[in-house]
Amino acid sequence: MSKSEVPLEVKMNFLVEAYTSAISYFDGFAGRIWTRFSILISIDSALAGLFVTLWLGEKAAEFEKLSVLVAFGILISLLMYVQSAQDKFVLEQLRSQLNRLKARIADELGLEQDLPVLFTPTELDIDVSPRFESIDSWRISAISTTRLPALISLVFLVAWLIIGVFMLRR
Repeated sequence: MSKSEVPLEVKMNFLVEAYTSAISYFDGFAGRIWTRFSILISIDSALAGLFVTLWLGEKAAEFEKLSVLVAFGILISLLMYVQSAQDKFVLEQLRSQLNRLKARIADELGLEQDLPVLFTPTELDIDVSPRFESIDSWRISAISTTRLPALISLVFLVAWLIIGVFMLRR
C-alpha cells in the first residue's frame, strides 16, 4: 500500500495521536522546567541567605566559609542559567513541532483556515508586542515567563561574581 492509498481516517488517527502525544510531552516538559527552576532558585536563595547571615554575624565569618558559599552560589547560578537557556530552546522546538503537526492535520482535512491554537502559539499566532492593559494584564516579550528563569539565574550569577570579586580585593 503506497502513501496515497492510506485511507484518510488512518492518516488522521495517526496525526491526531501524534499531536495529542506531542501536547502531553510539551505540557509535562513545561512543568518539569518550573520544578527544576524552583529547586535551583531555592538552593541559590538559601546560599545567599546563609552568606548574608554569616557575613553580618560574628564580625564577618571566616573568609574560607564565605568563599565556599560564593563558589557554590556561582556554580548553582551557572547551572541554573545553562539549564534554563537550554529548556527555553527545547520548549521553542517542541512548540514548533506542535504547530507543524497542527498545520499538517489542517492540510490533510483540506481546511482553508488553520485549526484553533490550543496552547501552542508562536510569535506568528499572537501579538507579542509590548502591551499594558492593566496592572494585572501586560506583556513584555523580553521578560516572558519562558525567559525569566534564564534572566533570574543571570542576575544571581552576576551578583555572586560581584561578591566574589569584592571578597578577593579585601
